[in-house]
Amino acid sequence: MGLAASQARFLNLTARKTNIEYEGQQINQQRTMLANQSANCYSQMLTLSVPVPPSESNFSTVVYTFTKNGHSCTINQVTGSDSNATILYTETYVNPYSMSQSQYQRDIANDNGTYSWNNIELVSLADFDNDVFPADAKDAVVTGLGYNQGEYANVYVLNKGTANTPSYEYFKIDQLNTIENGSHRNERGYLAGNSTVYEQGALVNTQITRNIATNRITALYNASQLSTTDSVAVTATTVKDDIAYDDAYAEYEYQTYLYQQKMEEINAQTSIIQAQDKKLELRLKQLDTEQNAVKTEMDSISSLIKDNTDKSFKVFA
Repeated sequence: MGLAASQARFLNLTARKTNIEYEGQQINQQRTMLANQSANCYSQMLTLSVPVPPSESNFSTVVYTFTKNGHSCTINQVTGSDSNATILYTETYVNPYSMSQSQYQRDIANDNGTYSWNNIELVSLADFDNDVFPADAKDAVVTGLGYNQGEYANVYVLNKGTANTPSYEYFKIDQLNTIENGSHRNERGYLAGNSTVYEQGALVNTQITRNIATNRITALYNASQLSTTDSVAVTATTVKDDIAYDDAYAEYEYQTYLYQQKMEEINAQTSIIQAQDKKLELRLKQLDTEQNAVKTEMDSISSLIKDNTDKSFKVFA
């Protein structure tokens, strides 16, 4: 190869080497941008809050109950000191007469005081031993409704069926609500049946005893209002609010779904960035190999040019 041809080849290789270096710089710049994107993904991952399942203890309350006059009472609020407290409570008991049923008008004859409904005589449960109703019907009433002996006089029985096919109804006569109607008087009657009554009450000047270890109320003392000279035991029961807990757990599951979805999005973005970076890394290795080959050839041509120059100009030396 002549001197001119060698010089032209050298200039061509120099330009090629410059292009390789420029492309390598561009690749490094792209890899830097990808590294910044990867760091942003990692920062997003750090800012995510991991959902925490609700604790059952946060949805549980301690309910205090005691017995008053044979009825169960639930403490709603305690104010004041343990030596002189005011306690608001709800007394729960079963009323043997369902006051929520439809009301009926009854006619009462003033001459004999008997009760009737549509000319059908009502029979008092206290007089149920006569032959008006069979004995097994009375037994069914006493067993099913749980009447006490003292309440029999207030309950009246009506057969709205026939003797062969009886259909009994049992009524509690309310004599506090009467309407005079000529020779008769109308009184309200309620269908008999068990119903739960919730009655609000308060205890004042009450002494409270607590468990030293747990600080829970264990007993009350108020002789005048609790009808006892002894303290009344208080039972502490932990009650869980299942509805509120289920709602909180459903919210936890929803937040977990959002968290997992965001994590999957970040992982997908990171995978794309890693694939792009891997591709650029492989291209950079190819350029490095190509640059080494060009450098080797440039060194060879440079040596050839030097030899040609020495041979050409030494002739005139």
